[in-house]
Amino acid sequence: MFKLVFNIVKIVVFACLFCVTAWYWLTPSAMPLAASRKEVADAAVKRMMEDIRANRGAAKTAILLHFDNDPTNYVSDSLRNQILSTGILDLEEVPLIDRIRAKLHLRIPTHATLEEATNATTQAGTDLVIWGQLTAFETTNDDSAVINGQFHLIDAQTMQPSFTGTISSTQNATVAEPPQDAQVTPIVAEQPAAPSVSAYEATVPLYARILAFLFIAILLPMITFPFFRSTAARRSNQANAVVLVLYAAIGGILAFLMIGGSFATPAMTALFFIAFIANVIYDLAMLSYATRLEE
Repeated sequence: MFKLVFNIVKIVVFACLFCVTAWYWLTPSAMPLAASRKEVADAAVKRMMEDIRANRGAAKTAILLHFDNDPTNYVSDSLRNQILSTGILDLEEVPLIDRIRAKLHLRIPTHATLEEATNATTQAGTDLVIWGQLTAFETTNDDSAVINGQFHLIDAQTMQPSFTGTISSTQNATVAEPPQDAQVTPIVAEQPAAPSVSAYEATVPLYARILAFLFIAILLPMITFPFFRSTAARRSNQANAVVLVLYAAIGGILAFLMIGGSFATPAMTALFFIAFIANVIYDLAMLSYATRLEE
């Protein structure tokens, strides 16, 4: 019994080491966010805060849904931080799974339409649901930036938008037009030497993730093959089943990381199941081989 426990601990340690390796190889990495994009996003968030303050009515509590087409998370996170720091609304906590995805730089699921966001109000339990959608958040050819979109304040009682605002800002926008007879000197924003960093999700190329998955999935059973043999020597179907489930779970995690942590497309879903089933078959074959050696 002690030997079995020791072997299980050993395999868990090996699994943790491989998972750490997979973390660096398979998960997306944080990439720089250009300062010009940050600038227009900050300006847009400031205007949204003014609109929310003026149109919140008697609302005290709210849920801020992650904005659609905001893969950097910068706009959604900045708006949340501004609301919390000013105290104009009491926001619900971000769901745990979304916090985990943010830490892993995985894409956070969003509501693609106003109807989907409105339906979320049925489980809200708050006064307002705030949701928005970006139609543009990018740099232009002259290295300036632009952000466009809409956001909505949805009344949780009527399940209807109580206010619709515009998300809009450009890097070189001016507040007032100069007189027509005035001589205007163009002001060009100085570009920084290095971009600032935010939680921008940049996916490792698919081929690299597939190769990393194959490398780890194939090598792990080989390195831990003595554990397979010690388990097979017990001649216990229950012990074999536990080992197979353990390796299948590890393979499932690796396959999930390989597809970028999202079942957003049928192709990625199919790739996940193909990789997961192939990994289970491979682990079963290795366990069967270890069993034959112990007969």
